[in-house]
Amino acid sequence: MYDMGDEFSLEIHCPGTTRILSHIRPFICSIARDMGFSDEEIAQIEISVDEACSNVLSHAYGNSLPGDYRFDFQPSYQIRIALKVAKDHLQITINDFGVGNKKGPHVGVRNLEEYAQKGHGLGTYIIKKFMDKVEISYPEDSGTQVSMVKFLSR
Repeated sequence: MYDMGDEFSLEIHCPGTTRILSHIRPFICSIARDMGFSDEEIAQIEISVDEACSNVLSHAYGNSLPGDYRFDFQPSYQIRIALKVAKDHLQITINDFGVGNKKGPHVGVRNLEEYAQKGHGLGTYIIKKFMDKVEISYPEDSGTQVSMVKFLSR
């Protein structure tokens, strides 16, 4: 377990392919476990990271990839994952370098009834339910940035 005085940041640059998610998820979960998060909180973090990364693959790069984008890899399709480990929280920021949605803030759906009507937006809904703080932005120099924070509950 980390000494709660230890704060550090890590940044991972990885290919934009689902194959990399099987490596990213356990890595982030091991950090969350060492920080003292419960098994339920770790599962919520894992699902949130998976949803955010899956959204990158389907929205940032999915429309520009031929065939099954989940297995086609182009060197320009990248994901940047930044982790900030603090004494009271874990912050995970995921960036893609796709086209982004420059139209305005992304909301997703607010409830399951709205999802049933729209048929999309469930990933953002799940992330917002599982994480304590979520911000989605569209920086000028990249596609989309999802910042998620989970506070330790002790």
